[in-house]
Amino acid sequence: MAKPTVKPRWADDGGTVTEPSEGKKDIGWVSNERPYFGWFNWLHRIVYDWIDWFDSTASAPTVQKFTSGSGTYTRPSGVKYIRVQMVGGGAGGSGSGTSGTSSGGQAGNSSTFGSSLLAANGGSIAVAVYRAGAGGTASLGSGPIGIALSGGIGQDGGSTSLSTVYVNGGSGAASVFGGAGNGSLGPSAGGDGAANTGAGGGGGGNNQTANVIAGNGGSAGGYVDAIIINPSSTYPYVVGSGGAGGGAGVGGGAGGNGGSGVIIVTEYYV
Repeated sequence: MAKPTVKPRWADDGGTVTEPSEGKKDIGWVSNERPYFGWFNWLHRIVYDWIDWFDSTASAPTVQKFTSGSGTYTRPSGVKYIRVQMVGGGAGGSGSGTSGTSSGGQAGNSSTFGSSLLAANGGSIAVAVYRAGAGGTASLGSGPIGIALSGGIGQDGGSTSLSTVYVNGGSGAASVFGGAGNGSLGPSAGGDGAANTGAGGGGGGNNQTANVIAGNGGSAGGYVDAIIINPSSTYPYVVGSGGAGGGAGVGGGAGGNGGSGVIIVTEYYV
């Protein structure tokens, strides 16, 4: 529905405007009553005044976006509530190679807002070079309302005893913001998770080498989407970095780095 172009202007330039008594406001109109015209003018006028005030004071939401490091969020004047969307860093994908020669991807780091008020933890370290760890957890402290979701789990890597086939590295897990790193085919490195998505990095693939284990994809960071009513004037924040990809082993490729986290604060004035 489009915004109306005409306001319900009434009795704003002279005329009789009489506010009813508190007792009359309590009971309103009664059966067979012929209300005084000044009361009707007052009722229409006060509705118009409120609509005019909302129209003149309404402001479009503003946004502050934090993409790395730590600092202090400062609430602009006039903000009534804020929406905070945040994701932790994604885990790195594992490298591939013959048994014991490659290394697993590292865990992503946590994003926080208001210390422990809101937390989106990073994707977990790989259980093994072929097995992804858990997605990052998330939590809401007392006061904010919203959701806290764990991140997705990266795809596990495969293996082969043959020297005539390629084995793909596992794909990283996408976050709410997308950005998953692709698993590589051949000895190239897995793809990095996209910056500021908290997605996992891709696992390294193999180079037609017997007994190679392909790397798993990294898991995604946890996600928070929360409303804070009557927010404090400042909040400390930390944006989680992505985990490093694992190193390549014999006949394999390195894992991709996990995507860094992000914090997006949308500010509402009415």
